[in-house]
Amino acid sequence: MTYKIQYKKSVEKDLRRIPIVLQKKIRSEIDKLKSNPFKRGAIKIHGYENYFRLRIGEYRVIYNVHKQIEVLIVVKVGHRKNVYKFY
Repeated sequence: MTYKIQYKKSVEKDLRRIPIVLQKKIRSEIDKLKSNPFKRGAIKIHGYENYFRLRIGEYRVIYNVHKQIEVLIVVKVGHRKNVYKFY
């Protein structure tokens, strides 16, 4: 089963604030989620249904998984000290 990946508009802005070397690594890790969005290292966010976080060094990717329609929506990307302010 392959999931389609969608990004919120704000994610592109989030990524521009991150150094280019790390942007490439983050995008690569997000692409790997297509085949398995529940891979090892993906942790469910407490209090939110179907929201997960993925650790990539000091950065985190917050995403929402819709199993029925096989869509993964990247909601937020940012440094670990800032990304959880809304979750």
